[in-house]
Amino acid sequence: TTTTRPPTTTTTTTTTTTTLPPTTTTTTTTIPPTTTTTTTTTVPPTTTTTAPSGVGVYVTALQPGGDIVDPLWEPSVQVRLGLTGAGSLGGIEVTGRWTGAVTSTVSRTTNPTGKATFSAPPISEDSLTFTVLTVTHADYAYRPELNAVSQITVTRADAD
Repeated sequence: TTTTRPPTTTTTTTTTTTTLPPTTTTTTTTIPPTTTTTTTTTVPPTTTTTAPSGVGVYVTALQPGGDIVDPLWEPSVQVRLGLTGAGSLGGIEVTGRWTGAVTSTVSRTTNPTGKATFSAPPISEDSLTFTVLTVTHADYAYRPELNAVSQITVTRADAD
């Protein structure tokens, strides 16, 4: 006897698993270079010192004067200082500049009442200008914005 069997079918299922690494995206933004313009302005020299005491010093008056040294005359200016608080007016250095017939920068130290006198060499011209440039002291800050005056023109008529 012959037995016939139906054919067998085998189904095989294959599963493939693929693991992908995480993805990182980097974005780079390039900023174009910028141009910086620097403007330099030259300002006449001034000195501002930060004072530990907080007391400021400033010019209260410029008094013109002079002496006749015939046929010339010798211009002078008395600088008077004030303080914004308590302190001594003596020993403060004042620097000023003569301009006109004479050009020179000079410094003097105030007396105990806060006065310093500046004299120019004898001149024949009728006037000379004096400008306070700086006021310096270890304990006081120069406060030029408080100055009552910082420049004066002295004339021969101001001389004694």
